Amino acid sequence: MPRNMSFALTTPQFLNKTKDVTRRLGWDFLQPGDLLWAVKKAMGLRKGEQIQRLGLIEIVSVRAEPLNAITKEDVAREGFPQWTPAEFINFFAGHNEVPQDTIVNRIEFRHLEREEDALEAEEVRMELAEFNLHNDKVRKEIARIDIVVKQIQLNLDIYRGKYIPRSRLNGELELQASVLGKELECLFQNCLPEVIDLVGGNQQKAPELLKYLLKKKSYMLTDRKARAY
Repeated sequence: MPRNMSFALTTPQFLNKTKDVTRRLGWDFLQPGDLLWAVKKAMGLRKGEQIQRLGLIEIVSVRAEPLNAITKEDVAREGFPQWTPAEFINFFAGHNEVPQDTIVNRIEFRHLEREEDALEAEEVRMELAEFNLHNDKVRKEIARIDIVVKQIQLNLDIYRGKYIPRSRLNGELELQASVLGKELECLFQNCLPEVIDLVGGNQQKAPELLKYLLKKKSYMLTDRKARAY
């Protein structure tokens, strides 16, 4: 439902459609295409007094600028073609009790002739926005369900033995490396005399050769473990 915007100080200008620009403190949330009800007075109503609608308007543009930047042309579009910019600035600043260089929002609008069509269009736009919001929620829910389904499928594949958890894999690799290391160590110890004979070496150098081979084994296992990750 469109908001109400008061034109208490410019009701005649609004009704005779000589006003299509208004300067306001606030209202910076307006966007082109927004609909508003122009009313004679929106606040300070006496008991039993009703809001009097003047017409429906559509926002064309909104921009911030200093009050004292107003031009002669815009003074006329504010509904005061006989005033100078200085007269309008004094009028606005005095009524709102603000400095003359205050930043205001210049709001351009257009009068809508067929209010029923405009309200119907606004209703359709709101329904479309609600539909898009609903679709967005549905897409997010589908994405969430897809993630859950993939996780369930992965757990099922793991249960069936197609995959194993990384923690289990790492544990098995470490166990295999430990077994391999012990087997290599036994191999080196058993074959050391034969290796030394083959190279015509000194049997007394056996401990140093074994130490060298075990060091190489340690490097080999470390490299193998790193590649597994």
